[in-house]
Amino acid sequence: MKFTKSNITSALLIAFAASGSVMAQEADKSKVDTYVLEADFTADAEGNVIIITQEAPEGSVLGNETAVTQVGDYNGAQIDIVGEANDVMVEQFGADNIAIGSITGDANIMYVTQDGLELTADTTVVGNENEIMIVQEGDGGLFGIDNRTINYIEGDGNELDIYSGDGGNWTNNTIVGSDNSIEITQDDEWHESYVNVFGDDNEVEVEQSGFYNIADITVDGIDNDVDVESDGEYNSVSFSIVGNDNSFEVDQSGNDNTADSGIFTGDRNEAEITQIGDLNEATAETVSGEDNQFEIVQVGDANIGYAGAIGFENSMSVMQIGDANQANAINFLGAYNEVEIVQEGSGNLGLAQAVLDAGSESASFNTISLSQIGNDNDGAVTLASVGVADFNEITVMQSGDLNLLDLIVNGDGNLVDIMQEGSGNWISAEDGSAFQMNSDYTAFTVEQIGNDNLVIGDISGTGGSVLVSQTGDFNVATVTQM
Repeated sequence: MKFTKSNITSALLIAFAASGSVMAQEADKSKVDTYVLEADFTADAEGNVIIITQEAPEGSVLGNETAVTQVGDYNGAQIDIVGEANDVMVEQFGADNIAIGSITGDANIMYVTQDGLELTADTTVVGNENEIMIVQEGDGGLFGIDNRTINYIEGDGNELDIYSGDGGNWTNNTIVGSDNSIEITQDDEWHESYVNVFGDDNEVEVEQSGFYNIADITVDGIDNDVDVESDGEYNSVSFSIVGNDNSFEVDQSGNDNTADSGIFTGDRNEAEITQIGDLNEATAETVSGEDNQFEIVQVGDANIGYAGAIGFENSMSVMQIGDANQANAINFLGAYNEVEIVQEGSGNLGLAQAVLDAGSESASFNTISLSQIGNDNDGAVTLASVGVADFNEITVMQSGDLNLLDLIVNGDGNLVDIMQEGSGNWISAEDGSAFQMNSDYTAFTVEQIGNDNLVIGDISGTGGSVLVSQTGDFNVATVTQM
């Protein structure tokens, strides 16, 4: 769309007034994830306005070259490029400046650098193999969000690099197409990054540092790679993936970090979360599809990990090294899934549950492994408390004092192998009563090494085998087969 000079000038003036008004409304410093250049104000702007339109013929090897420098406050630059092989540089020094860039064509380069506070850079790219780089500097981290970038890319093979320094930066980016790359680096304190990807073979990298960071990533497509790194306290990462063969990796180092997943659906997707610090929490609320892999690794104190899967041949792994950790794999439905929970520390809770509703599909041919090393470990495995779970393999290892295992297994052909080493070990049902197994052709093996161990429960079914080995004093083993 071609703009007239008067239309562009009016739009810039309105944008300046809108930017100042929205900034003023942020006195509470709450996060803003829907900021746009509103056209609801008519106040005149102070400062200079530069409007440049360039057009290079299709197939050009060398296009136009433009350099714009503005010094002062409330300045604006509008660059409109149509064609190929154009090169544009915009530099702004001061506060309340706005740079708006529009590229329609291929193989163009745009570089925008802004130094100051309450800055806005807005770029729109429609074409292929374009390069856009935005640099914003301004010390606003102690006062919330001051500088913003808004970017829209439609096409293939484009590159977008965003660097925000000195804190207080916000960026919202949308990519539509394939083979595009976006790299966001935000230094110091108080940053927010929002990225929406629609297409295939795209790469997204987000790196944040500071005490209050937010990264929100949405991917809809095939074979996309997303990598988020954050260093500091109160970090938060949210992501959703729809499609196949996508990869998502989160690495956070600090305190009170959170990684979340609203939607995780498709086949052969991978999600890996590594958090090192205190009070970390990682959640995958919905995993639907086949052959997906979800891994949580947390090193620190009071970590909470959760993963849920619906489908076939999915792999869920939660590893926690520290104190008072919780690791849950709840309500996984389907067949040939792998669930692994490893906890090393004190006061850990490991929970694996499947088929919780009467109308649920059966959970069969799954492999469940629960390993707890430390003191006061608590483990629970519930398979088909209402539905049916057949031919599952369950392995539980607890090493420490006062270990507790709640066990309910319904289904046929299951293999249950339990090893407890310590004092006061106890195998029971979920409510603290005797454990329950209702199945045919189930092999049940228990080995306990220590003192005051207890195995009490009922096994109903035919063709099953029970082997209980206890080493220590005051052990009790009561198993009833019906």
